[in-house]
Amino acid sequence: MTPKTLLSVEEFAVLPDDGMKHELNKGELIVTALPTRHGACQSRLGSAIREFVVLHGLGMVYIASGYRLTPHTVRGPDVSFVRTSRLQDPDEYFDGAPDLAVEIVSPGDDASDLREKIKQYLDAGTSVVWGSIRVPARSRFTRPTRRSEGWVSRT
Repeated sequence: MTPKTLLSVEEFAVLPDDGMKHELNKGELIVTALPTRHGACQSRLGSAIREFVVLHGLGMVYIASGYRLTPHTVRGPDVSFVRTSRLQDPDEYFDGAPDLAVEIVSPGDDASDLREKIKQYLDAGTSVVWGSIRVPARSRFTRPTRRSEGWVSRT
């Protein structure tokens, strides 16, 4: 068995952009393809969360941004949120965890890998992690809105 080549965060940061999703897990490079449906779901979900966050002035929503969870782990949730009081202007990666991390689960994703990601986010300080099952294009996201007559679902 060939030993794994581990990367530092600095080495990881200078990898060329090849159109794939890259993460660093305890120094190990993880590379995954990004199917079109995955990206569409990511965009739609990110937009719905962003609309709520902007409306209430809560912070920033990011799509596939890097978070340095430990000295040797950089994760890029599909969608993430950071509240205003924690916003940074990093050159490369956000130092720490997002307040909300969303991972869109694709059919080929390994459940143990997803559990490890969720544990890493929570251990690093993420308050909430959503594992979102990718939905067909015809599906709609629904969010509750408060009106004087009670809760109403809007799409």
